[in-house]
Amino acid sequence: MGVLVGLQKSDDLIGRHSALVFWDGLLTRPAGARGAVVDLAGEPGTGKSRMLAEFAHRARRRGFPVETDCSEGQPQNGAEQRPRVVLLDDVGRTGGTSVRDAIRMLAAGPPEGAIVVVARRPRQTEPRLMRELEMSGAARLPLEGLGADALDPLGADRICGPHRGRELRESGGNPEYVKILVALCGGPGECAGGPLPDQDLALPAAAAGILADFAGLGASAKLVGYAASVIGGAFEPVLLADVARLSQDEVLDGIDELLGADLVRLAGSVGELRFRDRMVRWVLYATAPGGWRFGAHLRVLRLLRSRGEPADRYAAHVERTSGVGDLDSVRMLAEAAGLASRLDPEAASYWYEAALRLLPSGAVHAMLRDRLVAERARLAADRGGGAGRRDGADGAPVPRKHALRAMPYSAGSELLKALSTREHEIAVLVSQGRTNQQIGRQLGVSHKTVETHLSRIFAKLKVACRAEVANLVGRTVSGGAPVLVREAVSSAAG
Repeated sequence: MGVLVGLQKSDDLIGRHSALVFWDGLLTRPAGARGAVVDLAGEPGTGKSRMLAEFAHRARRRGFPVETDCSEGQPQNGAEQRPRVVLLDDVGRTGGTSVRDAIRMLAAGPPEGAIVVVARRPRQTEPRLMRELEMSGAARLPLEGLGADALDPLGADRICGPHRGRELRESGGNPEYVKILVALCGGPGECAGGPLPDQDLALPAAAAGILADFAGLGASAKLVGYAASVIGGAFEPVLLADVARLSQDEVLDGIDELLGADLVRLAGSVGELRFRDRMVRWVLYATAPGGWRFGAHLRVLRLLRSRGEPADRYAAHVERTSGVGDLDSVRMLAEAAGLASRLDPEAASYWYEAALRLLPSGAVHAMLRDRLVAERARLAADRGGGAGRRDGADGAPVPRKHALRAMPYSAGSELLKALSTREHEIAVLVSQGRTNQQIGRQLGVSHKTVETHLSRIFAKLKVACRAEVANLVGRTVSGGAPVLVREAVSSAAG
């Protein structure tokens, strides 16, 4: 059994005051108290091992013998020994305490005064272990995500605006997630805020848990994981098979392994999957071999375009496979920016900047560069971020500190103000011609959920069909900026 991790800086314990008070209470019980069992349950990355290390530190400081191995049976207290503390980490996982050993100890019951802590992941806990925990009367000590006030000491205040508004907002306060994000984000004024990490960044120590889970998978499962990290968002077995270049059976076996390791999870009821969280995707993406990853981006791009997916669905693949002077890629990135401008202005700004990076210097592309710069400036002004924007002499973007993402409502109709944020998102996607399945994939919900939202949208907007929704919202690419950009691209190409 592995030794508990050593103590780290106290910032890791901010937000865990109630758990530590509970533990100190157990350690100060009167002599002769009954043995106690503690069920320490938490999602991956919430800091269970860190808490066990602190529990061990506090127990030893009070003179308690501490054990981390129960393979030899129940802890026995000698006549003159203090009651023991037994800390069982990662129960049921590779490298952790075996379920059999944990059950044997729980079934026997801890001796007088002893304290047994079982640290586990809820989604990976076997029913027989849950039964023994219940029968032992274990005190539940759930380890949830940290509150917002506890994230800044972990470095959250050093995350750029786009990543604060997107990745950090989805973190659920998971300490491991936040530490990885802090390490891979360049920070305000430096980071471009893209949907994928820079390809030349080294993974931080906080990624060790994800890497350990991934390392235990078979070769096919790893290829499926790499393919999923390139695809991003929601992914289904058919697309995974094409990108990973594996048979359908190999992909399904790989998915089972990824599900078993809790690296991916089912998304809705339409046969799609998603990563457990964005940082799992980022870590696997950074781990994938560079040449294979580039080829995978090309395959995803080809497949999504052949399916008729909108440009913002495949913009990341365009960016990662295009070179300077590729005007077709400039057009696709500008189209993606136009599609994203209502729902995700930070992403739209990023795609405009990506398009600008592909333009060669010189007078030949001056008109196109001016159009892209103007659209990016308009977008920044619309979300209140235009004042601090600076550009280089050739119109190339200069990094700036981004504001948090806002969700502006359309000014075209008072009726739209009655929509919730999610209903507004769906209404805008409907106006862009997305199907229910496409909307579900983008938002991470089932198409049935989209249908339910649509019925409410129809009622609130007093319309009877999708075309009327589009009329009220206004089609993002029906005229104006994206059309002008396409004309400028055509002019430059001609």
